[in-house]
Amino acid sequence: MKTNSILIRLLGALGACMLTVAPLRAAPPEQPVDASQKNCAAGTYAGSVPQVQKDLNRIYTGDDVFKRDAGEGDNPLRDGILGPVTRRWLGLFCAQHPFEADARRFDLDVAAELARFGTGTGTGHATPAAGNAQPEPLPGPEASYRYDPAFLRKPKDIALILARLRTLTDRYNDKNLFDDAVRRASKGLVLDNATLARIANFAAVDGYMLPGQAVQQFKGASPGLVEKLMLKTDIDYASADDFHMDLRVAMGEGPEKAGLARLAAQIDKLAHVVHYRIPTTIAADLSAATELEPPVAALYLSMAKVEYPSKELFGLALRARMVRALDMCPSNRYRHEGRLDEDGDVRALWALMDGKNRIDEVLALRAVQGRCTPQQATLAAGLTEAAHTVFYRKLDKAAELVTLNKAPATVGQGGPGAVKGCGCAPDAREGMMTYGFYPLWSNAAKQNMDFDVLSRIGLYGMTIDDKGALKLPAGVNATPWTLLEAAHRHRTKVDWVLYKNDWSAAKGGRMAGLLSNLIQSIDALLRTPYPKTDWRGTALATFGLEQGPSVGDGITLRFEGFPATKPEQEALGSFIQALTAQLHAMKPARQLHLMVTQADIVDSTVKADNANNDDRPFSPSNLQTLMQKANLIPDNADPADIKRLRANDLRVLVLLQEPTSSEKMLLRASVENTLFSSGRVRVLRNIIPILEYDGKRPGQLNDDLIYFKDNFGGVGFWPLSFASIEDDLDGATTANAVLHTYFNSAGIDGGVVAKVIDQICPNRTWLRWLAWISSILAIVAGVTLSRCRGCGTRLDNNAFYLVGMVVLIVLPFLVIAALVVGDPLFKSDSGVHWFIAALLIGVVVIPGGYGVLKPARKLP
Repeated sequence: MKTNSILIRLLGALGACMLTVAPLRAAPPEQPVDASQKNCAAGTYAGSVPQVQKDLNRIYTGDDVFKRDAGEGDNPLRDGILGPVTRRWLGLFCAQHPFEADARRFDLDVAAELARFGTGTGTGHATPAAGNAQPEPLPGPEASYRYDPAFLRKPKDIALILARLRTLTDRYNDKNLFDDAVRRASKGLVLDNATLARIANFAAVDGYMLPGQAVQQFKGASPGLVEKLMLKTDIDYASADDFHMDLRVAMGEGPEKAGLARLAAQIDKLAHVVHYRIPTTIAADLSAATELEPPVAALYLSMAKVEYPSKELFGLALRARMVRALDMCPSNRYRHEGRLDEDGDVRALWALMDGKNRIDEVLALRAVQGRCTPQQATLAAGLTEAAHTVFYRKLDKAAELVTLNKAPATVGQGGPGAVKGCGCAPDAREGMMTYGFYPLWSNAAKQNMDFDVLSRIGLYGMTIDDKGALKLPAGVNATPWTLLEAAHRHRTKVDWVLYKNDWSAAKGGRMAGLLSNLIQSIDALLRTPYPKTDWRGTALATFGLEQGPSVGDGITLRFEGFPATKPEQEALGSFIQALTAQLHAMKPARQLHLMVTQADIVDSTVKADNANNDDRPFSPSNLQTLMQKANLIPDNADPADIKRLRANDLRVLVLLQEPTSSEKMLLRASVENTLFSSGRVRVLRNIIPILEYDGKRPGQLNDDLIYFKDNFGGVGFWPLSFASIEDDLDGATTANAVLHTYFNSAGIDGGVVAKVIDQICPNRTWLRWLAWISSILAIVAGVTLSRCRGCGTRLDNNAFYLVGMVVLIVLPFLVIAALVVGDPLFKSDSGVHWFIAALLIGVVVIPGGYGVLKPARKLP
């Protein structure tokens, strides 16, 4: 039995080897073959094994068997070798997901199918049967990104690391493979992520390889160009010059040449890849506490410590610094602060471009008068991208690009208060809403806010779990009641920003249930009683017309990565409709907002003319649908009523990309190219662009404010700007100072008199009580005078008594007059005007009656 068992194993092994080797020797047929019927694991996959393994890891990352196989031995699914474990899972993938492949390039087609599987462009959209693969989770809402020039990367055990890294002579096409190789070469040294990242930065080498699947996005713009580009896909080029030269030769002199020139910048971006190889200079580079060269440090100085809510926005902001500094083809956009004015400064910066000396082209494009030609614009974009790649790497090598992802240990119930002398902010200054985000983990207890430039504040950081319940971020254990109280006093509305980016638990028809539970959680949140009692007199002083401070005035939804399938879209529409109805039914009514990125609205892919992409959850047409569900406005509504009907519209807060000078136009164009007539106006007026202002470009911010006022519905800031002593200085460039200057120049603030009157608003509760008390005293004084026979003589003979009585009677007039001009409640349509009129008549009639009766009392 033992002999038979051994013999059977040998025969099995021999059969497996024959199955593996036989296809390699056979001549491939000339017609397409079914990948599921061919042993695709027997291919060679020359040059693409690391990517194949990376895609297998992505697809089967949730499968327990795959995890076990990947963990055995020396990372057999990340070693860059087409070993038996990789072949087994590759064959399993091909059997589970059949597709048609060309036998002449079978291996490339299999690799391309792996790459596109699960991305929404391939044949498979469902999770493979072998596992429960999930996309890599996005960071939570408490993650933000910034550049800290004071933090230098200095690896630990540098001498030991350098001696061992010299053994790494191969080139690695994947960072994970490179990191694994560095760990193996370290031979027991524990390397943290910062050290690995710095080594990888110094080892990074630019390369170019055009992916075939990505080329297909240009099909609508130029089919002929795509056909020729496909001949140059999956080829590894060592330099940009080699890549561009080969493309130009492939295009020839046909019509595709013009298409290549028009799309050159996008093609270059698609093809750019990074390889990793230990350079000979790494010892010197890693040993030094590297500092940025002065021209590079000056370039990024305005970025220091400015936080961005997403990594993509942060990367685009870094690139925008290069766009502004070089400022090529300047007539194609507004002038920016941050431009290098002197050619000598440009030469000093460009001298650091590792020998890529094209400074003459840069200077020529900076000096262009009038509009650039398409060829010049393409050249400018290419030069800017090349410079950004080099200088971004220099920045990342020298200093930390920080990911902040933690809250303070305790935040408590405090929070910022109001700056001294701050007035009240109306809901929207002539259609110009100002919105500011306050991250809940901000330790701002000793800072103050300039509430009179903030229409609304979003408390950012509360998350939605898989069951629809709400959770405060880690480290935040209470609501910032001080902030809520101060905001209400200054009539600034406060919203809760609810964040969710993992929708895996909502699959399979569970989305509706999750959103239904979320409605109940929101209702419980907003109906939480306000804990402090000293402001509950607000409701008593107004007979319930104003309720006083509350837990929140609205909800802002940040649904990042929301599924784009039709059932989920329908569930979202029903949810928005039901939630809006519930919020508007509250006393007082609450407001609903959406928070999205510019990429959620603007379709960046190249399409045929008038092609529309409505499969994105927050495309312009879907936003119009959601607005109609939230606030139904009939098509035949009277134009005179439209403005009033839109007061309760769903507003959309859009995280705007940089440079804002061009991106704000792209945002508007995306809406205009999709929507028409009143629908276009409605969506544009309900968009609030959100900026990350660095305090260094007041001219650009003022330009943005004017554009937003004319085209959108307001402006927002991430995060909001706290009040500082600089706000009141001449020439201040803070966000608060720029906003006040803009409102004054636009005639929105109303001048000095309006500012004096505006000081009444924050003190309106005490003035209301004073109005009641003084009115009662005036009535009592009037009745007393009318019934007192000796009072007339006392009034005639005692000046002090006379003054006291006059004050008692005149004081209500003064207080009520102040409330009429400064209390928003008296200006509203609440019906309080009739109450004021009755009160004034009563106060006037009684003293008047005394004047009539006084002569009669003097008769003997």
